[in-house]
Amino acid sequence: MKAYLSNSAGDTRAQGASMAKNLVGKEIILLHGNLGAGKTEFMKGLVNFLNSRQKVTSPTFVLHKIYSTKKFPIHHFDFYRLGKKVNIENIGLQEALTEKKRVIAIEWPEKILSLKKILPKKTIDIFFEHGKEENLRTIKIAR
Repeated sequence: MKAYLSNSAGDTRAQGASMAKNLVGKEIILLHGNLGAGKTEFMKGLVNFLNSRQKVTSPTFVLHKIYSTKKFPIHHFDFYRLGKKVNIENIGLQEALTEKKRVIAIEWPEKILSLKKILPKKTIDIFFEHGKEENLRTIKIAR
């Protein structure tokens, strides 16, 4: 597991951009962390690096956003508001998993107990932790 320190939202976006450089369009990224820990800022950096002209915002209320890029679509899910027993078949995840070339990023994956059953075994888990100072974050990436 690699760990990075972020001193600002800009640093967190830079980490997202750094990850985007190596994406090939088959990845599933699971974003773990408390509210305000930097998950959406990370996604802004990732999506913007891939030349999407769309504004990146948290899909908390819509559950699923798709960002078009020159390389592949990025499916951004946020399960914060969902209960553990929700039926995830109606939110687009199953369809996204069948696409040949795409990236799927899921904020709050732990909210859905059955999620690990439908995802491939190989995922990228990213953990965001608040630091002792207001803008300090630790970002840990496990592949």
